[in-house]
Amino acid sequence: MVLDRRIAAYEQLDLFIDSIKTAVLDKDNRPYHWLFSNEDDWVNAYKILHDTMSHGLWLSDDLFKKLRDLNLLLLSRDKTGESVIEFGKKNYETIALLREEFEHIRAIDMLRLYDVEVFLKSKKNVVTGFTPVNG
Repeated sequence: MVLDRRIAAYEQLDLFIDSIKTAVLDKDNRPYHWLFSNEDDWVNAYKILHDTMSHGLWLSDDLFKKLRDLNLLLLSRDKTGESVIEFGKKNYETIALLREEFEHIRAIDMLRLYDVEVFLKSKKNVVTGFTPVNG
């Protein structure tokens, strides 16, 4: 059961990575990721991220921390009504670097995905805590 849940989590992660792997060029020739291609549709961007983070228990801790970093970046967006596309353009490089980290950690995780015992033991050492978000 644990292995099945982990596989499902990593399949969802693959869908998420695809959404930040595909680049789109705007009329001004500035790139942004497909995840941010729906003008003023923050709900879609958050939904795709949420669908991945909701499987967090089954992902490695390193991978979940990187997803949380992206979540915090989304939360830090300009409160002046910045469009999804403008946010994507402004943060294109940062998000591309995060994607590379997701892919790197995923590759490492795949090497030991089968080792359920080691995975479960790693969950004993999870550091908990609250990360304040400035609103």
